[in-house]
Amino acid sequence: MDERTLMITGATGGAGEIVAQRLLARGDRLLLIGRDPDRLDELERELDAGDRVVTFAGGLSDPAQADAAVALGIERFGALEGLVNLAGAFRAGLPVALADPQDYLDLYDANLMVAAMASRAILRRLAGEGWFVFVTAFLAREPMPTMGPLAASKAALEGWAKAFHREVKDRGIHVNVLDVTLLDTPHGRETHPGGDYSQWVPGEQFADTIAFLTSPAGGAFYGGLLPLHGKFAIGGGPPPGVGGGPPGGGPPAGAAGGPPPGVGAPQGNGGDGAQRQRYALFYPFKPGRAAEAESLFQAGADPPAQAGGTRLLSTTVFRYGDTVVRTFEIEGNLDEAIEHMVIGSALSDLGARLKPLLDDSVDLTTPDGLRAFFRGNLMEIVTDRVAG
Repeated sequence: MDERTLMITGATGGAGEIVAQRLLARGDRLLLIGRDPDRLDELERELDAGDRVVTFAGGLSDPAQADAAVALGIERFGALEGLVNLAGAFRAGLPVALADPQDYLDLYDANLMVAAMASRAILRRLAGEGWFVFVTAFLAREPMPTMGPLAASKAALEGWAKAFHREVKDRGIHVNVLDVTLLDTPHGRETHPGGDYSQWVPGEQFADTIAFLTSPAGGAFYGGLLPLHGKFAIGGGPPPGVGGGPPGGGPPAGAAGGPPPGVGAPQGNGGDGAQRQRYALFYPFKPGRAAEAESLFQAGADPPAQAGGTRLLSTTVFRYGDTVVRTFEIEGNLDEAIEHMVIGSALSDLGARLKPLLDDSVDLTTPDGLRAFFRGNLMEIVTDRVAG
């Protein structure tokens, strides 16, 4: 029998509806979990599955809420056979020096504790086989700068799921984890306008994979960490800021001939044979203040293009919400370029104007402060492709 009776956490999130539609299409009965009761009611109406759907509004990291949700599902359906855990949170822009304890706890709560408490509540009342599917990200194994708390919470989920699998596999309980990049769903396009959606994982295929893992056809899968990367899995890994570098690709950190580990990647040679490299800097703005900095960046002067034997080729500033990243391309030596920019007045003058908007721990007005900023906020290139 293909039909299952499953709980879906995070049902009101970006992938919840498409997964629910796919599972209902094969005859499943679903307990949908979310924090917004109005959105849950709306989702139930849109799915139009009658008594095969029941909803529960609450936060399942609370054990009492998890137990209450499972009790509701069993009261309605007679049993629950497993969990599709879509609940989770994403937050970048949290460098180690600035992240508060609550930042770690919030991400741990969303990315591990919901899965753990929901699984516990189901497992305690599960008599036979079971099917549990969790979702992680590349960042658990290839963390990017300013994403330490997020990466730690996802790594915790993976380690916990592996232990869970080893505890229950002999009972015929399947525990698998999907390693996902960006999902092409209406919500994904809304939050990332202008993206190259052809590279993303189609939401329908994500839902099909979950249906497979919870079906008899997926019966051989126990304890898997399954890559679901779309085209990013071919020749270079996920998009910048989403995951890690290509599996097994590139020289090891600190290998001779490359840039300092964690700060950039070679981009070929200029006409005079000098190494051309690109780098990016993360600016830690106070919440809600990044938009005010746009005019300051636009008016700010760039440092002189020539620094000894090193040339500054270009610089660009990007902003999305409170996240601001500045990229620059050089030919020559990174240390020489940084020292030239630190000693010049252009960046310190801009830093003085940005000071009220930036986190209080950042000082861009002095040479020592600028050096610390460059060394602490340089971001690594994950993948770089050249057309042709």
